[in-house]
Amino acid sequence: MKQYVKSGTVKKFGLWDVVVQGKLSVHIAAQLASGAKFKGSDTFEVPGVGKVLISPNSVQGYSYEAPNNGVILLPERTVFAPENIDNHRF
Repeated sequence: MKQYVKSGTVKKFGLWDVVVQGKLSVHIAAQLASGAKFKGSDTFEVPGVGKVLISPNSVQGYSYEAPNNGVILLPERTVFAPENIDNHRF
């Protein structure tokens, strides 16, 4: 991706910590398996992650919305852009 950011093809992109993503996924799966129901705009605390929000699908550019449907964006991510892309070795 570095070459695409440097050439201007990609303005910026973000990466999440896979450990945090795993904690969030396991927590949500356990809650759903226990019968929990979630809806858009719900917020809740995830141990080891913090407070998360269920956003409408439109936050990712999708036009499809339905009850009990949404997107959870991880609270923190590293954003790579022309200003910092050379600070990372990959």
